[in-house]
Amino acid sequence: MRDILKTTVKGLVENYYIIQETRKALDLREQALCRDEIIMYEQDREGKDKKYNGFITHEDDNTVIIMKKAKNGNKTEKEINRRDVRKIIYHKFKSVEEAQKELFKFPVGQREADVSSVPLKRMEEDIKKQISRLIKDWPVWDGWLKNVSGVGPVTAGGLLAYVDIYKASKVSSLWHYAGQHVVDGEIPRLKKKVKRSWNRRLQTIMWNFSECIVKLGVGYRALYKERKAYEIANRFFSLNLRNGKSEDDLASFIAGHLLNEPVGKKKKGYFVQNKVAALKVLRDKNGNDELLLERKPGHIDNRAKRFVRKVFLSHVYEYWRGVEGLPVRPVYPIGKDPSHEPIPIILK
Repeated sequence: MRDILKTTVKGLVENYYIIQETRKALDLREQALCRDEIIMYEQDREGKDKKYNGFITHEDDNTVIIMKKAKNGNKTEKEINRRDVRKIIYHKFKSVEEAQKELFKFPVGQREADVSSVPLKRMEEDIKKQISRLIKDWPVWDGWLKNVSGVGPVTAGGLLAYVDIYKASKVSSLWHYAGQHVVDGEIPRLKKKVKRSWNRRLQTIMWNFSECIVKLGVGYRALYKERKAYEIANRFFSLNLRNGKSEDDLASFIAGHLLNEPVGKKKKGYFVQNKVAALKVLRDKNGNDELLLERKPGHIDNRAKRFVRKVFLSHVYEYWRGVEGLPVRPVYPIGKDPSHEPIPIILK
């Protein structure tokens, strides 16, 4: 019976994410049709045409002004020389609602079928309800997870479907399977011709969990805020360049960080944008044993979220194995936790 439940829930979770990915693609398309797009002759670093998306507020023979809206809601205007513009694609609809209503319909037999993002959103909600009905008697959901802010039926269903708690004799096994482990102190990266050793879907589920708790003001969010403050206070660090790693591996790690010291012609605070820039930094540091670096705000935020994911999985390990009557090994400190003490299970 347990295996049938896991298989059924797994199918629903997979369908949920397939529908969600399709719906998000349609969302982006609907939003794009409500914006103006300016395509430049200039190309970006990847060799693709440089583009500006927004709303054109002024246009004449010499200048085009486009207003862009940032994620934080701030609006900025960009003035572009008309000679640098290769093509302008004007918006087709005034609102996303109009795009959903007018564009994404096509004839099926004697009626029109709506293929906008709206019905897909309804399908997502239906699947959530189905998963809720199936897992309502699962002790981990009924006794704990349903009360935790940021954990919905899809997250709980994903844990039930993909995790075999009888095989996870220690919490590090669960971290590894969920893609939250480390290799030589670093987050593992996919490599060509090397098979992934973790479950990609479970990794996605855990990533979505950490994004949800950031938006909620209780439960694991308090732990996230506490950890983020710790990461901000410890954002400066020294990298040992004589740690036995290859130059290529060192460059991969350095890329994405800020320099906390001048290196060659590069000043303190220089952003090492990619691996090529990191290799130049290493060559300029030739003969030195360490490099002083600083983590960017986005990097700090990701580290705090990753910490919360690992703590949550340790709580899943403790609670679930306890419910099943299985032995529970002590959970050692996670990510050099300053308290060096186990974090109690968060009940809501």
